[in-house]
Amino acid sequence: MNDRLLAFITSLFLCFTSFSSLANEIDSLKTRHDVNKFITDRLSSRWNGILLECKALPSDFDPNKFDPSLDTEDLFYKADLDGNGLTDLIVCGVRKFAITDEGEGKYVPHFIDTYCMDEMKKLVNIIYKPSGTWLVLQRYAGDFVPDAKPDTLVYKYGQMLELNRSPDHFDIQYVSFKATACYGACPSFEMQINPNGFVSYEGNGNAQIGFKRAYLDSVETDDLFNTLNYVNVTKLRDSYTIQITDMPTYTIEVVFRDGRSKRISDYGGCAPLAIQILFEDMFTIARKNEWVRDER
Repeated sequence: MNDRLLAFITSLFLCFTSFSSLANEIDSLKTRHDVNKFITDRLSSRWNGILLECKALPSDFDPNKFDPSLDTEDLFYKADLDGNGLTDLIVCGVRKFAITDEGEGKYVPHFIDTYCMDEMKKLVNIIYKPSGTWLVLQRYAGDFVPDAKPDTLVYKYGQMLELNRSPDHFDIQYVSFKATACYGACPSFEMQINPNGFVSYEGNGNAQIGFKRAYLDSVETDDLFNTLNYVNVTKLRDSYTIQITDMPTYTIEVVFRDGRSKRISDYGGCAPLAIQILFEDMFTIARKNEWVRDER
């Protein structure tokens, strides 16, 4: 065997073993202990403490039938959600979330349900499509509600979003976000983000204080504005609220270049999942360390 052939075979072997070690980490999770340890080791502390049980997984999912006796709480599932060939993890604990494996040891968590106790959901189906994997969640409020329309989630723009076959194509001038204070230590701040990635920020209480500015990278900026069009913000309600006290209010406003605007406020965490994901994105941006002080 000549040296070139040997070097080629060696490089193939190294690539295969490297890919296998990445692909098999989620594949190797078998028990509740495995999943909890994975969450603790790979994610930040806010995702820890999820209690799971290792139960037999149903093999006969049917998207058109919702079985009230099907207990999908405290389970975990595996599927390739983002289409990159690596196995991702779906965790159905106290909160339901997915963890996508983006390669090279990078794992990204995504909520797949909302904070709202009035809109609790069960994962009732996983549908494998050529275009990607769909997660079907059925809403229930205390008792199972099989007649309610289920939500189908797909991976789009770095997030798990409600499936939308007719996204908007608005020319957005900017998006702004405001988080108010609450009875506790809720961060209070405002931000405005332009399509070129420029972010202006004003922090008040329990947040970085003062005026600051930064630039998002092109991928983060494109994902944000594509998401705003994908979720049809103009068709959503102006306000979401529940009867509870001492909570913060989150408000997002999208201003279009044709002069129109759309403002959505949420008190109590009952806005649709996509809006809550956008809220979470805003908090992630607000925690950035690349801020430059804006002297005013």
